[in-house]
Amino acid sequence: MIRPDHKQAGKETSAFSVSVELRPLSELPEDLSSVHEYWRSIIPEGCLGPSWRDFDMLQIPPRYLPTAVVVDYDPIKNAYRYRYWGRHLAGIFGRDLTNKTFEDCPGAFRDVSYETYGVVVRQKKPCLVRFHANVDQTETTIQTAFRMPLFDDGETVSGVVSLILLEYEKYKWNRLWE
Repeated sequence: MIRPDHKQAGKETSAFSVSVELRPLSELPEDLSSVHEYWRSIIPEGCLGPSWRDFDMLQIPPRYLPTAVVVDYDPIKNAYRYRYWGRHLAGIFGRDLTNKTFEDCPGAFRDVSYETYGVVVRQKKPCLVRFHANVDQTETTIQTAFRMPLFDDGETVSGVVSLILLEYEKYKWNRLWE
């Protein structure tokens, strides 16, 4: 669990942290199960997963595109860069993180992004991750992310496609950040 104290200039606010838990892929909603099947169907023989050039974002149900994220991963630098940041997420986070790194994420999500994308990179397989916000010792589920690794060379993770199911909408998120 990440536990940064969240303070704004001139005033103290609630203690805010984000925790995560891995969930079994059997909990995927039916329309995301079909995306998982698509991901598996385009894996070239002898490879651990598909490449970015083989992955077609149009195979994703349209309702997930506004909250989709595509991340490029550089294994030499152990660095992540957002290739695509869904337009709905820009409204929630108050910024478009396309072409930005994890270092540009809001504080509570920076470490948890490294942590959860790191799981996908290490396991080299799709993961379902549930996120919880903890404010003043009250925990609330805020989103679930289905993350699928991409492999340019068939063996090393070079990217991740995340489809995010939001539990909280913008006005609720704003209350968490205040």
